[in-house]
Amino acid sequence: AVAMTFFSLGAPFAGVLEVIAYAGAIMVLFVFVVMMLNLGPASVAQERVWLKPGIWLGPVILAALLWVALLRRQVREQTEVIREWLGREAALKQRYRELFENAIEIIFTCDLDGNLTSLNKAGEQVTGYSRVEAIGMPLLRIVAPEYVTVAQQTRERLLTGGGPALGELEILSKDGRRVPVEVSLRLILRDGNPVGVQGLARDITERKRAEEALRKSEQRFKLIAQATNDAVWDWDLTTNGVWWGDGVRSLFAYAAEEIGPDIAWWSEHIHPHD
Repeated sequence: AVAMTFFSLGAPFAGVLEVIAYAGAIMVLFVFVVMMLNLGPASVAQERVWLKPGIWLGPVILAALLWVALLRRQVREQTEVIREWLGREAALKQRYRELFENAIEIIFTCDLDGNLTSLNKAGEQVTGYSRVEAIGMPLLRIVAPEYVTVAQQTRERLLTGGGPALGELEILSKDGRRVPVEVSLRLILRDGNPVGVQGLARDITERKRAEEALRKSEQRFKLIAQATNDAVWDWDLTTNGVWWGDGVRSLFAYAAEEIGPDIAWWSEHIHPHD
């Protein structure tokens, strides 16, 4: 009854131990009784009858059945654990695959020799190479010539334990178009040993265009300020800082180091009557 209680509570090992303990106790008691009753040749003959090998067949079969039941239960439990683990692993792989394929950034992997081993859809769209064409291709093949040295140095620094690498370079698409990208690299480790490199590249074409437009705008503004005799300045209301054009120095005869960096300088130099 105690053993069955353990089995019903999901503790088969404890149940088997309980059966073995009770069976052992019964056998010890049986032997003790036999020894107590050993009163002569007739009793010895009776003991030999009782202790024939066949008499142990029943307990052996019972123990074997219990062992098989326990083993089957453990196999079922372990099978369920393995199935659950495989299911979680498959779900994680599927989630990674979805993130890999649907990311707006270029995600790629390459081996330690620098050959591409995977490329997502964004990478196909930006580079113009299909996945079949890209896999096995040396990564440096799509790097603009003037950035090859930088890319090689970044890769060597990563492989020698320099940690994740980040940098900007230009890649060449299949049709020869240049695409500026910001690249982040990290090692892929297996059992603590590097087996490859995973990279993420972000197309920064729009950012570069905006930076170039801002640079040209600032250059035009500076040229205009230099071409006029008027005092031109730019007052940043958030920081209270002021950029003074060359006209301020030429009109008021102040040296550059005498002109303050904020609007307070202008207020301090206004004529008292104004």
